[in-house]
Amino acid sequence: MVYDRGQSGRWMAAIWASAIVLTVSAEPESIQPEKSPLLDRFEATIANTVNGSAHWVDGFFGDSREKNNSKAAFGRLSFLPYFYEYNGLDAETRFRAYIPLDNINERFSAIIGRGDEDELIASDYGFESLVPRNTEDDAWLAGFGYKPPWGGSDRFSLGAGVKFDWPPDPYVRVSYRLVHNFSEQSLLRFRQSVYWQNTEDLGGITSVDVERRVTPNNLLRWSNWFKMSGKTEQVRYDTRIALYRNLQNDRGIVFAVGMRGDSGEEVPVRDYGIYAVYRQQMWREWFYGQVLAGVAGYREDDWDERRLALIFGLGFEIFFSADKDYTDSLQAHMPWTLGGRR
Repeated sequence: MVYDRGQSGRWMAAIWASAIVLTVSAEPESIQPEKSPLLDRFEATIANTVNGSAHWVDGFFGDSREKNNSKAAFGRLSFLPYFYEYNGLDAETRFRAYIPLDNINERFSAIIGRGDEDELIASDYGFESLVPRNTEDDAWLAGFGYKPPWGGSDRFSLGAGVKFDWPPDPYVRVSYRLVHNFSEQSLLRFRQSVYWQNTEDLGGITSVDVERRVTPNNLLRWSNWFKMSGKTEQVRYDTRIALYRNLQNDRGIVFAVGMRGDSGEEVPVRDYGIYAVYRQQMWREWFYGQVLAGVAGYREDDWDERRLALIFGLGFEIFFSADKDYTDSLQAHMPWTLGGRR
């Protein structure tokens, strides 16, 4: 891919300057600005729009006048502009909104999101790639979920939805989730989803995490993610070993090594690398800043030599809800801070 070096240089200068602003302070309290009505309005607009849409959808299944007593919709929005030396400048956007459907049953919910299609179909927000993906594969999806009574401890879930494309691309899935504690310091997290999608036929998505809390402020995690498509019979994978370090006061950093690829491609190991991600709560309890830096060995096809490529990005993430208590179920899956939350 050809890109303007002068333009990329200006982007890099701007990103580095912003990174300095984010990381110069050791304590989050020292970067607290005056209350920003614009930032608060931005979060409130997202939360109220999603929540209003949720009550509108839920109203189809019951009395919408009871909306004040129903659970609030919640979700997250992240935006990460990044520079990948091999491919140039790009930006990754993720959005997820979770909508309780109390008028049907507390076991039903709905989801709408944008991002990695496979993560959204599997409804698996426990595993997310720490380094940027190929955003050309991102999509908008909407679906319904159901947790049957025979799936004790939320182990089983069913789902169905559609990918917003033309023609629309529907899917159905069934998932099984298991968390096994070996001890107070070690656990295994396993999730298996089997799905059918119109454009993919029958497929499966598997994620396996093994983690150990080596000290009160350090968590070591080996994460693995696999997808087999029934149409291509190829296995796409992402595996990494990461050390999550809690820096206290809602700050954290992760150091990781990993690789990604596809068994059916000319080069099965597309890239591997080492990288670090720094994350910090900023200005509000629901706003997080993030800095990514790393280096990867990248190879597109058999005609290319594998080359080292620098990766640098700077972004933010917002947890939104009309009721802030519901954001805990999302934050609990992100071990950036280890103060008793998983």
